[in-house]
Amino acid sequence: MRAHINFKDDLQRDWLKDAAFILHQAAERLYNCLMLVCAAYSPHNHNIAFLRTRAERIDLRLVDPWSRETRKDRALFEKLKDAYVKARYSKDYRIDAEELT
Repeated sequence: MRAHINFKDDLQRDWLKDAAFILHQAAERLYNCLMLVCAAYSPHNHNIAFLRTRAERIDLRLVDPWSRETRKDRALFEKLKDAYVKARYSKDYRIDAEELT
């Protein structure tokens, strides 16, 4: 819940790189929590693509939130995956409010 509040606050303030990082963290925490509760194990990994695949094996309802239908959908998820490192450390990382929403 706090991550969502921080995300919305960062988005409003136009702190887009911070918002991307917080959104990545929220997704990572969700996947880790689900795996811990349902499988009593969560791998120590920050790659949300890897975590998503593992979590979707536990509950297929997790496939729907991240559309994979178009190249743009897949690119947006990839951009969020990259936010874990690049939003904090790369001066070249760019994301806009529309992509975040």
